[in-house]
Amino acid sequence: MIQNKPASGALTQHPFDPSTVPPAILVHGIGDLRAALEAASILGHPLTVLSIPGAAGSAGPAWFHALIQAGQAEFPHVPLTGVLDCADQPGHALAALRAGCRDLLLHESVPAWPRVQAIAEASAARLYRSRGPIFDPRFFREPIGACREWLAVNP
Repeated sequence: MIQNKPASGALTQHPFDPSTVPPAILVHGIGDLRAALEAASILGHPLTVLSIPGAAGSAGPAWFHALIQAGQAEFPHVPLTGVLDCADQPGHALAALRAGCRDLLLHESVPAWPRVQAIAEASAARLYRSRGPIFDPRFFREPIGACREWLAVNP
């Protein structure tokens, strides 16, 4: 269950499907990641970020893993989860596991999904079937403020 704390201060419970990526901020590069981490730091929230669609095949898992490690080094006090989007490519998901990525999104329509899930579990990794709510800060003039506002209602 995810707990949301609205402005009123009352906690509300929302069912969370563990096969769906939790609410996440979309990152295109280090600038987006830094803005999201700064916002999470201000709020004292953990942070989940999601790569752009198909990033495992375009930018590659090594790039994404290094990006997440850089974010963790700059903001060690913010619990950070980086989910790499592998689109519909199970081979990209397996390469991401080999590169050290531990949170992956692989479309649920992929016939090999159950096999990749078993390999992910054996590797102490999480494999998600679908996206949850996402926020893309790149179109905002003040991305830190925009991320902070979004994270305040999507912890």
